[in-house]
Amino acid sequence: MQRVNEGQAIEFAFTPENKLWVQAKIGDYPRSQRVSAIVPLLWRAQEQSGGWLPEPALECVADLLGLPYTDVYNVASFYTMFQLTPRGTVAHVDVCYPADCAEHNAGELIEICRRRIALRPGVLSPDGRFSWGEGEGAGGCAGTSVVFIAGTAHEDLSAAEFEALLDALEAGEDTGVGAAEATPAATLEALVQTVSLSEAADAALAEPAEQTPEEPQAVEPVAASAGAESDGEGERPPAYTREELDEVDDLKTIKGIGKVLEGKLNGLGIFRFEQIASWTEEHKAWVDGRLNFRGRIDREKWVEQAAERIAER
Repeated sequence: MQRVNEGQAIEFAFTPENKLWVQAKIGDYPRSQRVSAIVPLLWRAQEQSGGWLPEPALECVADLLGLPYTDVYNVASFYTMFQLTPRGTVAHVDVCYPADCAEHNAGELIEICRRRIALRPGVLSPDGRFSWGEGEGAGGCAGTSVVFIAGTAHEDLSAAEFEALLDALEAGEDTGVGAAEATPAATLEALVQTVSLSEAADAALAEPAEQTPEEPQAVEPVAASAGAESDGEGERPPAYTREELDEVDDLKTIKGIGKVLEGKLNGLGIFRFEQIASWTEEHKAWVDGRLNFRGRIDREKWVEQAAERIAER
């Protein structure tokens, strides 16, 4: 399972053209099967983001579908068609590397990737032109390991041939000779949508489909709270309404907080760095329980980052 990349964009929003496509796509699914729209929406988001999915894109899809962030993250991190780390601008290299291929020459090819691209999979080369990863199930078990480069499958590559292929890519030369065509992106997208729509059709037999997209629920502001409030899961930190504050801070400058999360925090009465910097463990537990993905407050060090923002003033 993949993990989200540490270097994230501050926010993500679909372009006006893609937003119209997304709204129409959501309308293709019964409300009870809205989860089936995750795959096509992630696919469109990945295309817009240049071939990978930053975390704010996952949050955006979850928000549009009215689903928990974990539902979207589980799909994006499970399927190899989605990438949660940036991809090389020239090519992304995937080496098929299950146990059977390791008995051939997959290990050699991976060592070449480590030497020429990056030590670890999912990391960009120093110039940002290449990236690599490990996969399995390419179906070329009769020969040596299969390598997918720039959407094309290359079979029976020796180490020397693989080196020459990378040389050609670096030089901008044509690398299509002797390559087997991989599934075109447009065909793959159509296949994904067909599968998702068939799931929705099965559900439609049980209940009528509702064709009108469901608007995401707006986050209602909480009332101000001078004192703490507990509901069995941590302790609510002091909260304010927007009208009670002369100024508010741009919480999106804290790494890990995008536009969607900032709106959720504002809905909980959190607008200032000072509020976040003063959170106790009980406060963090209370807020964490109201976010789509637990553990991110400590994982992304929001409290420490908020203190740094205050010190920078």
